[in-house]
Amino acid sequence: MSLLFESDLGTQKQRSQTFKGILKYRQGFTMPHCDNNSEDASFEPNVCSNRKIEIQQPVQNAFKGDCLSPDPDPDMEEDSKSMLQIEIKEKTNLWVHGGLRIMFYITKFIKQMKTHSTEVKFKSLTNEIVDLIQDQASDADNLLHKLNKVEQVMQNLKWVLNQLPVLDPDSNIKIIWDIFVLTQIIINIFYIPMKLGFGFEREDFLSSIFLETLPSWTFVIDIILTFFTAFYSQGQIHRDKQEILKHYASLQLWWDLMIVIPFILSSYSVPYTEYILLLRVTKVKSMIEAIEEVTNPSINVQTLLELFKSMFLVLFVSHFCACLWNLIGENQLENGKNSWLIAKNITDASWLTKYIHAFYFSTITTLTIGYGDIVPQTDLERIYVILMAMVICGLFGYTISSIGNILRQLTEKEQQFKQQMMHINNFLKKKNINKQLMLQVRKYFEYFLRMEQDYNELGEKMMVNLDKKLKEQVAIDMYCEMLKKSRLIKQTLSLKSVQKLCSYVHELKVAPEEIIATQNDQANKLIFIQSGQLSLICDQKLRETIVATIEEGKFVGEKEFITQARYDYSIRSTKFCQIAFINYDDFLRIVREDALEEENYCMLRDQMLFTEEKQNYGEVCCICKWTHQFKNFRAFQLRQNQKEVYDVRRYDTSLP
Repeated sequence: MSLLFESDLGTQKQRSQTFKGILKYRQGFTMPHCDNNSEDASFEPNVCSNRKIEIQQPVQNAFKGDCLSPDPDPDMEEDSKSMLQIEIKEKTNLWVHGGLRIMFYITKFIKQMKTHSTEVKFKSLTNEIVDLIQDQASDADNLLHKLNKVEQVMQNLKWVLNQLPVLDPDSNIKIIWDIFVLTQIIINIFYIPMKLGFGFEREDFLSSIFLETLPSWTFVIDIILTFFTAFYSQGQIHRDKQEILKHYASLQLWWDLMIVIPFILSSYSVPYTEYILLLRVTKVKSMIEAIEEVTNPSINVQTLLELFKSMFLVLFVSHFCACLWNLIGENQLENGKNSWLIAKNITDASWLTKYIHAFYFSTITTLTIGYGDIVPQTDLERIYVILMAMVICGLFGYTISSIGNILRQLTEKEQQFKQQMMHINNFLKKKNINKQLMLQVRKYFEYFLRMEQDYNELGEKMMVNLDKKLKEQVAIDMYCEMLKKSRLIKQTLSLKSVQKLCSYVHELKVAPEEIIATQNDQANKLIFIQSGQLSLICDQKLRETIVATIEEGKFVGEKEFITQARYDYSIRSTKFCQIAFINYDDFLRIVREDALEEENYCMLRDQMLFTEEKQNYGEVCCICKWTHQFKNFRAFQLRQNQKEVYDVRRYDTSLP
C-alpha cells in the first residue's frame, strides 16, 4: 500500500514538472478572443515572446509508464526533458509556416459559433418564419425588419429622385405650369384681402377648395418642382441637381417657405397667418418676367403686356385699399366710434354693397382728388386716407407715364413707315409718274419696308459675339433640318458631318427680279429657298423662257453642284426672297474629313458623270415631266428634217 502511495506521489510530481516545462516555453501566450461575436475582431493569438504554440504531445508522454514503478530515475527524467526540448524546437516555427491555416480554422470556428448564437438567429428571422412560429412577442422580432425597411425606403426614394428628369426652364410643361401657378396666385391675392377686409367665410365646399386649398397646394408643388428645374447662370444652363439645390436654397427657397408655412399653420387655427399669405403678391412680377423670357413674345405683344401689367397694378392697389378701408371702418364700429359706414348708412348692408362703396372710394381717390361723397369720420380713417393718397399719387404718376410710353411704342414704327412712304410719294409726284406706275412703286416699297422692319440686323450682328460652342449649337438648330432635305447631303454625309456643315451656311436677302446665278456659270453654290420664289430662265438669242418656278423649302442646282457642271439656266427671283447656301469648297472640306464620306461622294459624282442612267439624279424634265433633262427636250432642240435636206452640190456645179 505504501508502495502504491509513493508511486502516485511520484507520478504527480513528474506531471507537475512536465506542465511547468511546457508553460515555460509558452510564457506570454493568450488565446484569441472575439468581442460580441464581431466578424471584425482579430483572430491572431497574442504571443508576447518569440515562443510559438507547440503540440502538447510531451504532456501525454509524461503520463505514460507504470503506476507501480518506483521513483523515477534521474537519467530517465533528463531524457524526457531533452526529448521535450527537441520537440519544442521542431515546433517553434509552427506559426511561421502554418499561421494562415490556423487563422482559417479559427475563423471557421468563430463563424460556426456565431451561426448558432441567438443574435444571429434573431437577425435571420423573417416575417414568414415568425408567422409560422406564431410567436406572441413577434413585435419585438419585427423591429429589425422595420428598421431595415426604413433604410430600403430611403434608398428607393433616393433612387427614384435620381431617376426623375430635370426640366428645362423653357420646356412646354414648365411654361404651362408657371401660367397655372400665376393664375392661382392672382386669384389668391385678390381673395385674401377681401376675406380679411370683409370677414366672410366661404361655406361652399367647392369654393373653399378653389379659393384656399388649391392655391396653397399649388405653391407647395411648385417648390418641389423647382428642385427639378434647370437654371441659367453666367450665360450657361445648369442641370445638375446638387447645383440646382444650392442655387435655389441660396436665393429663393427661404422666401417661398415663408409663404408656404402659413398654409400649414392655418390648419391648426394659428391666428394672423392669413396676413403672411399676402406675401404671395411678390411672386407675380417674377413669374410674369419668367414667362415673358421663355416665351419670347414679339414687340407688339410685349407692348400690350406692359399695358396690361400697368392696368393690373392700378386694379390691385385699388382693390387692396378698398378692403383695408372697409376693415378700418369695421374696426371703428367695434370700438364704438363713428365710421364712414355709419355716415353712408351701410353698416347692416351685404359685403358686396360695402365692397362697391369702398372700391368706388379708392378708385376715385386714385384717379382724381375725390368727390367728397365718402369722407373719413375718425382720426384713424383720416391718417389712412393721407397715407393712401401719398402712395397712390406716386403710383398713378408711374402708371400714366408707363401707359404713355407704351402707346408711343405702338405708334412709333407706324409713324416712321408713313413718313418714309410720304417721301416716296413726293418724289414720284415731282417726276410726274403716272398713277398706275406710282401705285406699283408704292406697293413695292410697302412690302420692302415691312420686311426691313421684321429683319433684325442688330440681332444678327450680336450673334457674332457668341462663343464658338454656343454659335455652333445655334447654327445646328437653324440649318440642320434644312440640310437634311438635300439628297446629296443625306446620301453622303453622316449626322456629325451635317452638324459641322451647318456652321458654313450663309444667308442672303434677294429683291424681286434679281439674278442670283447666270447661265453657263459654274455651280459652286448649293442654294436653298427659305422664303420667296425663284425662276429658272433659259436665255436664247431673241427671247428668254421661264423653264420652271421653284417654291420655298427646296434646293436649286443640286445636280450641277455635285458634278461641278455649269448651269443650263439662269436663276432669278420673282419676289422678295430669303435664301441660304453653302459653298462647294466648304462642302468639300467637310467631306474630306472622313474617308468613307469622301468615297461616297466621289462614287455618286462619277456615276452621274459616266453613267447615262444616273445623269438625271432622279429628276424629271421640268417641261414635260419625263425622265430626261430639260435641255434634251425634243421640242426645245434644233432638229433636221431629213426629207427636206438636199445636197446643194448636186445643183451648184461651181462647188467642188
